[in-house]
Amino acid sequence: TEPESLRLRRALEELGPLFAGFGQYLGSRVDLLPLIDCSILSKTKFKLPETSRDHRAPSIAGIEIDPEPLRRGALHVWYEGRLADETRVIVKTVRSEVVAAIEGDIDILPILETIHFEGLSDVGAAAEAYLVWTERQFDSRRELAGLRRLAVEAPHFDALVVPRLWDEYSGRDTLVYSDPAGEAPTGSDDDDDQDEDAERARRLCSAWLQQALLESVLPEGP
Repeated sequence: TEPESLRLRRALEELGPLFAGFGQYLGSRVDLLPLIDCSILSKTKFKLPETSRDHRAPSIAGIEIDPEPLRRGALHVWYEGRLADETRVIVKTVRSEVVAAIEGDIDILPILETIHFEGLSDVGAAAEAYLVWTERQFDSRRELAGLRRLAVEAPHFDALVVPRLWDEYSGRDTLVYSDPAGEAPTGSDDDDDQDEDAERARRLCSAWLQQALLESVLPEGP
């Protein structure tokens, strides 16, 4: 009696991080699946490997990095740092232990093609697109290049603010940029806060559409 998407979500969670990530990825593909299925799959739990507890702040010459992270994600960890002139920066690093765990499962990814899920006719194509997206997340240089291009276009559209980037401290596994400041959006039942959330959502959608339809930089990812 359970929804098919819920059973698929549980199966992907048990298969490991790479497959759980595929569940989250499918949850973002409203062009492939009904919204209710996407909502269920987007909640797929990403179980990190035991070694992820040993993740330590990177050591970068010229930056004093706080040992405690600002935020932890499935694939990345963010730290606050300070340059010699006291400029505050954000240091985004790739979780090397997650990369190792995912790479170990790539060879068995074709098992996804055996899934029979109503409404998703070509699982193989979706899995291939997911694998390309995943590989891009592990190369911070792509994000650096994208933000560089975005910085050229942002002045023409006042809804976008691009942080300052430090190429000399950034690399394949690390991205260093200025602290964008501001507050993270939070959901609330308060009517006034809901009005603010609606306005924020409108501006985000407007910024995304401007980039998607008029410019060269496309936001990507779930």
